[in-house]
Amino acid sequence: MPLSHKALVRLRKCCIVRKNMELVLDALRKSGLSEGRTEEIQKLFESGGQYRYVEQFMPVDKGMTNRLFYFTANGKEYLLRIPGEGSEYLVNRRQEAWVYRTLADQDITDRYVYMNPETGLKITEYISDVHCCDMQNMEEVHRCIRHLYHFHSLRLESEEWFDIFEKLREYERACRHEMTLYFPNYRDTREKIGKLKKIIENSPREYCLCHIDSVPDNFLVREDKVFLIDWEYAAMADPHMDIAMFCIYAGYDKEQIDRVTKFYFEGTAPKEIRRKIYCYIAVGGLLWTVWCEIKRDSGVVFDEYEKIQYRYAVEYYDYAIKEWDGNEETV
Repeated sequence: MPLSHKALVRLRKCCIVRKNMELVLDALRKSGLSEGRTEEIQKLFESGGQYRYVEQFMPVDKGMTNRLFYFTANGKEYLLRIPGEGSEYLVNRRQEAWVYRTLADQDITDRYVYMNPETGLKITEYISDVHCCDMQNMEEVHRCIRHLYHFHSLRLESEEWFDIFEKLREYERACRHEMTLYFPNYRDTREKIGKLKKIIENSPREYCLCHIDSVPDNFLVREDKVFLIDWEYAAMADPHMDIAMFCIYAGYDKEQIDRVTKFYFEGTAPKEIRRKIYCYIAVGGLLWTVWCEIKRDSGVVFDEYEKIQYRYAVEYYDYAIKEWDGNEETV
């Protein structure tokens, strides 16, 4: 008995789905993804909805923490984020999911369409005609820093807190080897960084939901708009910490850091605020140094980036102490 027209259409769709799923699985396996992750994504895509009819599926540049894949389905463009090796020690996925839900109507970030708060799998709508903030283009940097200020001005609140000193201790415990293995003077540097806590505590502070990983690569710039993406570390903190995180990832020198601070405050910040930002730069530099060592435990090495972060810890401790003692001229 010949198949009906409807049956033929269903059969054709099934063949397309099967063929396109093979495209997805092939790309995932070529990327070196584990079988467990591959099966999880296969189940997600086969479960129906807008992802079932995948047309294109390809990897994009791998981030420092995650793997990214671009795909199209039903004529729409998406990004699939797959958490990278060792991220389970670094990221609270439930908090990240909460942040995306909270920001859904705030015109701050990209639109998410799926997120698993247990495994960290995330699908967002693809944003076209954008590029990451050009760290050397100060006009773009100014736009991004003002967007950061706008986010902070919302004064959103979260139950999750980010204490940079506690997070440093947490990362040190998570690291499976002695820090002195690659940084022989780590203990001396660590002791100095601990002294900066008093300076920070004695400085003016306010608290709100902060990004924490507010690096230039997480600002997507379009002619008419800026998006701040990737909220894996977001929590309650001092918003001035976000200024420090932007600067240390950009590799800025002191003059550039002071200029970025002026962008945020639309003028020269009070000296005690600038001193506090130097403290955050020093502590942040050490924090991301240990972060890199946790990634090393998983076979991922960020050699040059890590050296730069450690240098910030050493050098900006000195700047913070000079500012504290009143030995440095105002900017």
